[in-house]
Order: sequence, then C-alpha cells, then structure tokens
Amino acid sequence: RPSAWKVYRDCLPDIFTISLYPYRTFLSVSLLFVYSMIFLYLANRYSGFKSKKFLADFVIGIGTFIAGWGIINMYVQNKKLFWFREIVSGTPAGPFINTLHFACFLSLCIPLCLGVWIARPGLKRSALYLLPAALMTAALCKALSRGAIAGFAAGTGAFIVFLLWKKQARSRVVILLLALLIGGWLLTRLDTFSEISSRLSTLKTPFSTASAQTRISVWKDTLKMWNDFPLFGTGLGAFKHVFLRYKTISGSGKMLFTHAENDYL
Repeated sequence: RPSAWKVYRDCLPDIFTISLYPYRTFLSVSLLFVYSMIFLYLANRYSGFKSKKFLADFVIGIGTFIAGWGIINMYVQNKKLFWFREIVSGTPAGPFINTLHFACFLSLCIPLCLGVWIARPGLKRSALYLLPAALMTAALCKALSRGAIAGFAAGTGAFIVFLLWKKQARSRVVILLLALLIGGWLLTRLDTFSEISSRLSTLKTPFSTASAQTRISVWKDTLKMWNDFPLFGTGLGAFKHVFLRYKTISGSGKMLFTHAENDYL
C-alpha cells in the first residue's frame, strides 16, 4: 500500500526488511526463544508427580508472598516500586507497577491453589491451601480490577460446578462456600466491599468509562495500522514505535502504548 510504503521509506532508507524495527524484532524473537527454552526445560525437568507438586507449591508460595506484599503496598502507598524507584503512572503493588497487572497475576495463582486443594484430601492440608487462596483473593479484590474480579468469580463458579459433578468431592463445596462467606464478611469490615461494588457498577455502562474510551481509540488506530500492513504486520516488538504515527487519541500527551490493548488485534 502507498501509505505503508511511506512508513517503510522513512524508517528504513537503506535496507528493506519486513519488520519496521529490525532491532526490536530481533530482541523480541530472542526473548521468545529464551522463554520457550525455559518452558521446555521445566516441562521435562518437572515431569514426575513429586516434581509437579513442588512446582505447584512453589508458584502458590510466590503468589502468597506477592499478595501480602501488594496489600502492604496498597495500604502504605508511596508511589514507588520496591519503595525506592519512582514510577511515572500507575499504582505499584508488590513487584508490579500497576495494580491491574498484580490482580491478573493472582487470578492465575488462585485456581492453581484451589486445584491442589481439591487433589489433596485432609483437613490440615485443606487449610494449607485455602488460607493462601483467601489471602490472594483479598489482595485481588483490593486491587479493584474488574477483569480480574470477573475472572475470579467465573473460575470459582467453575470449581463449584466441578465439585458438585464429582460426587466424592461434593463435601468440599460447603467448605469453599463457607470460605467465600468469611472472605465477603472480611471485605465488608475492611470497607472494601463498597469500593468493589462501586467499581463493578461501571460495567452497567462499560463503554462510557475513560479507560474504555481510551481502549476504543487505540483499537481504531490499530485497525488503521492493520489496514496498511495486513499481511506481515509491522514486525514483532515494533508496535509501540510505529503506533506513534497512527495515534489520534486526544489528551494522551506523552502516553506510550506498547500494545493494542486487545489480544485479537
């Protein structure tokens, strides 16, 4: 397309490549390769039952530690990552620069915790996994991420359906529901329940919020990029650099978008 060639001509005056930013694409491919090697190593290294159990317990332990750290961050907030590095935007929680990312990480750890709890019978062992799950749930709710809360509710509902379907595990539904009731009561005592209700009430008009309007503008501009580069795209890792030419969102100032805010786009 002529419009695409103008971008290529300005970005790559001396050499022609599919990627508009070959260096960033090289780094992104290298990272993808390293992550793939780590995944394959762990998948082979922890292939036995004991190894998988250790890995699950390790992830649950990390999630519990980060949940506690994040709660402290949110109550004693100084806008600094690790309490010493200043951040430009967002609210840090644990090792994350944004509470939304923090909540999404916990939404991945909680189902693992509940899954291990189902697989390991016994009251004492149940407590060992329900208590971390409760702490991570409290931290997730305190982060006020609508997506993470909705995902947690859907995941918990799926677990309840699974327990009801599996006859030998039906007794655990009562324990899980009791834990949810206790957690809900604690949230009301911490004045977090009203914050969650207020946050979730925005879902009644999901496209009227400022964040939704920002995302919609980014989607429209991303579609313009796709229209210019429909076959190969702009190159892996090049989005945030090329998007500057297409960004039309008003009032964003120096805001830098590193991704399209949409997995499909």
